[in-house]
Amino acid sequence: MRIDRRLCLATLLAASLATLSACSRGTDASRSARATRPANTVSRDAPQAPSTSTLPQADPRTPDSEYQTVTGGNQLMFLYYAVVGLPVDYEKAAQHYSNDYRSTADAFRKKDLLDALRPRIDMEVEKSKQHRYFTLEGQVYLGHYDFSSKGFPINNLVTGSAYAYFYDNAEYKYSYTNGDTFKLLKVSDESVARRIEDLVQHGTPLVLRVYAFAQDADPSSEVVKSEIVKVRLLDPRGVELAAE
Repeated sequence: MRIDRRLCLATLLAASLATLSACSRGTDASRSARATRPANTVSRDAPQAPSTSTLPQADPRTPDSEYQTVTGGNQLMFLYYAVVGLPVDYEKAAQHYSNDYRSTADAFRKKDLLDALRPRIDMEVEKSKQHRYFTLEGQVYLGHYDFSSKGFPINNLVTGSAYAYFYDNAEYKYSYTNGDTFKLLKVSDESVARRIEDLVQHGTPLVLRVYAFAQDADPSSEVVKSEIVKVRLLDPRGVELAAE
């Protein structure tokens, strides 16, 4: 996944486990949501957005079993339509969702395929309406331990008005409304911090699993705006090292 920041922008996943092209200046990070295909993040000036306090808020007590794992752009597309409150653009959705629809130029076959795909697309959107909590996994790039703040800076988290996407369907993106709150992974236990620092020092690939809640969507940029509920740092074997 690749992230850019525009403050002159902050940094993930996610993408991507968030995680997942770029505008101007920023940090390199093909580093967020770990998906079947990696995702990229790009940044740009965000349109005027409503205050996050007016958006639906996540319930931190939501059990992990209620989170759906997002691993590709089509899932983001369904999640987008689940929260945006606009009718589904079926032709556009089918173009991303079906190789057969995308590859044929036969107008009658296209119509038949679209008729067959509509209920499947509706089913996926409805499923996403019932599962607005989701997770993204991706390789995380940590800075070295900061003793004053007792934590590791996360250098590729999607923050500010940056957003991220998956290569398989880059049209639909995600962003975090509270990404700045999670830019530092706090680890107060020195023994755990030493272990993580050793892994960082040796360049061991680590994974960040982001638990998020889809709050809203921006129809002008097709970005799913989400709130991070919690994050977990995993070693290459999937063993949890720290959580925030």
